[in-house]
Amino acid sequence: MLFASSSHHSWRIRLYVGIAMFLLAAIGVILTNIQRDGAWDYWRIVSIVFALLSLSMSGYFRRRKWTESIITLWHEVLHWAGLVFSILLLSSIVNLGIIGRYEASLQILMLLALATYLAGVYIDMMFLFLGGMLGLFAIGLSLMSVYLYSVVLPIAVLIMIVFFRYIRKKSHPSLRE
Repeated sequence: MLFASSSHHSWRIRLYVGIAMFLLAAIGVILTNIQRDGAWDYWRIVSIVFALLSLSMSGYFRRRKWTESIITLWHEVLHWAGLVFSILLLSSIVNLGIIGRYEASLQILMLLALATYLAGVYIDMMFLFLGGMLGLFAIGLSLMSVYLYSVVLPIAVLIMIVFFRYIRKKSHPSLRE
């Protein structure tokens, strides 16, 4: 993991960022399910918030080694800029009337899932997990909208709890049972 910090609250920072991203995604799923066209703007804004949260977390963990990691930070900026550019391209397709706002919302969710997953590959394992959760949300919205609240969200919450307990125990050897 890139951010192997000896600080005892590195897991807390990951936890707070992870919970914030998870809650934003869960709200987006509910909004998309309730108000099909209204979620379009929400997902575009949330994508930018995800990028800012990720970059902020990276900056926090790299604040002591700033000069050594400026290239890596630029890679992260370009990574999230690629997502924003993809959403701008998708917006132009929506404005042309080729696809609807609901379908574009699902596509943004899938793009966000992919970008978050890839951030997990080279930034922090927590993003890998969140990208997977976003992918589950996309599947839930597109295939199981009837069962979303009773099946997909509880499973995602359960997986999130197990994952963060694992992270916490891994970062604190004294918490192992």
